[in-house]
Amino acid sequence: MRRRSGPHRRQSQRIARLHTGREGLGTRPWPLSTELGASDWFLDFPDPVDWVVPFVTEPNAVQGGLNTAYYVDPWVEQATAEAQKMTDADARLAKYTEIQQHIMEQAPYVTLYSPKMTTMCSKNVGGFYLHPVLWFDPLMYWRK
Repeated sequence: MRRRSGPHRRQSQRIARLHTGREGLGTRPWPLSTELGASDWFLDFPDPVDWVVPFVTEPNAVQGGLNTAYYVDPWVEQATAEAQKMTDADARLAKYTEIQQHIMEQAPYVTLYSPKMTTMCSKNVGGFYLHPVLWFDPLMYWRK
């Protein structure tokens, strides 16, 4: 992992100061974490497990973990374990949809900030397209 700085870190710290009135809320490099939660997280691969396991499962509800709400729900633990074993893609997606709906109803997190992404591409690049999940898909690009 590399150290992160820049607009997301500054935005996270600014939000923390607004809500707590305190400076220097010990943030750590990646993902950025404050007493409010985590920021600068993006989908590594297009699968719902990438959002559920890090943020709402018990193994990550520890100091320094990504479950900064310390949210632990036995139903979510069981349902996530079941979903991770599923091989039928449609059934698995339905299970994660159910899990995420349950989590939203519990509201362990509240989104305070979500960046917009702007992109552009040179005429010299072929294969460029806007991926529906990932920020970009460089394996599909080539030089014309």
